[in-house]
Amino acid sequence: MKRRLLILIFMICAIADSAAQTDMPRFTFGTECSYTATFFNGHRNYFIAPEGFRVDDRQDEFKYFSNGECYLHTGYNFNEKWNLSLYIGYTSIGLYHTGLPISLRATRFFGQDHLSDRWFTYVDVGTGVSFQSTPKPFIISKMGGGYRLSLSRYSKLDFIVSFRWINTYPDVYYYGEIIDNEDIGRHAAYTAALSFGIGLTF
Repeated sequence: MKRRLLILIFMICAIADSAAQTDMPRFTFGTECSYTATFFNGHRNYFIAPEGFRVDDRQDEFKYFSNGECYLHTGYNFNEKWNLSLYIGYTSIGLYHTGLPISLRATRFFGQDHLSDRWFTYVDVGTGVSFQSTPKPFIISKMGGGYRLSLSRYSKLDFIVSFRWINTYPDVYYYGEIIDNEDIGRHAAYTAALSFGIGLTF
């Protein structure tokens, strides 16, 4: 146990030391806004209708919806190539609802000089709370990349493209009438989208 603890402490110190050996800021914060082109929506709902019979409602469709999202983020630069950040914001999810997502993003930069313009790629995974009659959780994941313009040592401008997938639990309606949660047996929805965004990091 002591050996494992010493190894963990050594690894943390090594990572912190690698960041300290550069002139780049360790901590980052900023904002990001994206236009999200949702192109696929689907749901699986199994519930009891107001008339008393069971309904198995399934649908998958390729249909276009214009959505948007904005985030605030704060993170840590481990070294010249790796950053881990916490994102929190506001997003629209297909035709279903809006929500407040919270996620962790690991970003890999290419090139050694953080003062130069360079490419990057990232993976983003998190959860959130939907804004609807009964707030419910959802799961959000992204894979993407982009190009970073270095405006100065402390400020960067990012151009971002990503693929977004969300699993959520929207309210269930039957001919315009909302179904009570106790009458719902199975309940899920999902969306796929492409996002095009711009971000400013300090």
